[in-house]
Amino acid sequence: MHNIKNVFFDLDGTLINSIYDLHDSVNYILNKYGYKERSLEEVNSFVGNGLKKLLFLSLPEKRDDFDLIYNEFKAYYFTHCLIKTKPYNGITEVLKKLKSKGIKLAVITNKPQNAAQEICDTLFNGIFDAVTGEKEGIARKPEPKMVEITLKKLNAEKSETLYVGDSEVDVLTGKNAGLKVLSVSYGFRDKIFLKNNGAGDIVDNTVDIYGFIVNFGG
Repeated sequence: MHNIKNVFFDLDGTLINSIYDLHDSVNYILNKYGYKERSLEEVNSFVGNGLKKLLFLSLPEKRDDFDLIYNEFKAYYFTHCLIKTKPYNGITEVLKKLKSKGIKLAVITNKPQNAAQEICDTLFNGIFDAVTGEKEGIARKPEPKMVEITLKKLNAEKSETLYVGDSEVDVLTGKNAGLKVLSVSYGFRDKIFLKNNGAGDIVDNTVDIYGFIVNFGG
């Protein structure tokens, strides 16, 4: 069995707790258009498939001007994505320890590329070898295209790569791409939900990510 030489991480709910900024941004746009605010729990259940799907699920009705509203929502979030968003406790230390062992690290997220890059640069100080976010013309997770792009960029083999995420979207992403998947239950989905949605290996805290990786194949 191959050792793990590359680790691809989901961003929201895996590396960072971004739910409060996402919640505030959703309610900003809902208030602007005269709709009732969504609860934190509702927004939490809507995340995982990118900002556009988040807004689509948050709006209580279909609108012909959805694209206009989405552009306003996206612009607001881009300027407010680092107000309350923080790395999960211990994750920065885990990343540094993995990096010190020569493991290549990447982020693969349905968050738009510019927001993903800004967040990673600000909160993780350039620790990642690649950040792959949503771009026009590239299929979002759980389609495997973003993983394939990142594998090629890092000259990485699938058999030596682990995908780490917190949601059912991440479970499918890893499986669709042919990668070993590790799920985390401290993010936006709990362990029961993850198991019911096909998750295999699950850890409950950030520290255990490191232990899983260094002991993999042993």
